[in-house]
Amino acid sequence: ARTSLTRTMAVGNDTAIFYLVLPANSLIAGASYKFTLAADAIVSIGQASISILANKPPIPGIVTSDPTSGTVLVTSFSLMGSYWSDDAEDLPMVYEFGYIASTGSTTILRESTPSPEYENILLPAGTGENETLIVSLRVYDQLASSDVAYTTVIVSVESELSSDALANTTDTLIDNAVATADTEAVFQVANAVASLLDASSAIQCNPNCTSLGRSTCDEDETDCGDCIFPLIGDD
Repeated sequence: ARTSLTRTMAVGNDTAIFYLVLPANSLIAGASYKFTLAADAIVSIGQASISILANKPPIPGIVTSDPTSGTVLVTSFSLMGSYWSDDAEDLPMVYEFGYIASTGSTTILRESTPSPEYENILLPAGTGENETLIVSLRVYDQLASSDVAYTTVIVSVESELSSDALANTTDTLIDNAVATADTEAVFQVANAVASLLDASSAIQCNPNCTSLGRSTCDEDETDCGDCIFPLIGDD
């Protein structure tokens, strides 16, 4: 425990607060635990116990994309979470959509909301020879316990896209988003454009890092980076 397990109290107090702080991840999800408080008043000893059930994360479902392939800044994707469930007392669940960036970190597309759908969104360009983007869906219950699912989407870069055409497309999409006060759409456009710029300046790693579940190589190296979560392994 991170707090003391003993405490001296003045005689005659009817009620007292005794804080017990455990290190993170000390309890196993779904397991039952019994906590006992014993009081020693010299002349007599008494105790009381309470049993708790450690919360489990939602039972994992899946995340899907429609379509499963498209072109950056052109194709609108719709993401859907299905078959997720949890105990009735832990509901409602909320859904947080994101994707795995080339660095291996998760970029949030939409903060958690009660809707398992995220429709008509622009995704950034995929990476590697297959132009693959790993989309994530993390689902939380009302106690903030969570689990995550992934799917892959191919988001290609238009081969003949000139800088002028990119500028015009970007201006049009941002103007439309601003006109409807859609801040999420503005973020999506900016994110997609940034991914195009990254793709144009990316070093060609060998072997292909994304296909191996690894983040892309550093600026001064040609070796792949760390494993992309949730994969683990040696360098």
